Amino acid sequence: MGLAAELLTNLSTEELEALADCQLAPSPQERLSELLDRYHQKLISAEENSELHRLLQQADQLMLLKARARYTLSQVHAGVAEA
Repeated sequence: MGLAAELLTNLSTEELEALADCQLAPSPQERLSELLDRYHQKLISAEENSELHRLLQQADQLMLLKARARYTLSQVHAGVAEA
């Protein structure tokens, strides 16, 4: 996939800025921290481990979307793309 395919051209500049600045909601972020602590202490159950992996996948997806939003914004500001 080329860099042009990474552009989120169907979003407005305001939507791109909001996406670039968003964070994982506080409740899942707190749970993720708890599970990571339990993982590092080797106290995590199999169910908690599955939950940890699910939350990590969500965080990874969010980071990728944020990166794409930032990239699109940089291209919009450079005049290469339109939002």
